[in-house]
Amino acid sequence: MIALALALLVQPTPEEAAYDARLKASAGAVRAYQGPLDGGWVVSADGVDLYVLRLTDRGGVVDGAWRDLRRPGALNASGFLLGAGREGEVVTLRFGRTTLALRPAPAGWSGELSEGGAARAATARRAEP
Repeated sequence: MIALALALLVQPTPEEAAYDARLKASAGAVRAYQGPLDGGWVVSADGVDLYVLRLTDRGGVVDGAWRDLRRPGALNASGFLLGAGREGEVVTLRFGRTTLALRPAPAGWSGELSEGGAARAATARRAEP
């Protein structure tokens, strides 16, 4: 008898159930609209963290901002992306004098970082919140 009374107390009303369903559907729609690069990223090369990126990836269009971790406080050590493009799985980001070409990898993204004409292997991992 007590279990039945508790079950009745826990059961949502039809209005509550409908509200919860709308919330879940809205959250699913937002997630479906976000691309895989949406969020914060740390770009590293040779074991050193070089850049922090904050990106939006909406409907295949990537935009965002960057910060050079090697030059804290420098006026020209951060800014907005100058351009971004996709060719197949490869996403190319241009910022400052830097070009970063990334493709999906098991632990984030990997690719090539070109700074001032010198290219090297780089990775991008999710930034801590």
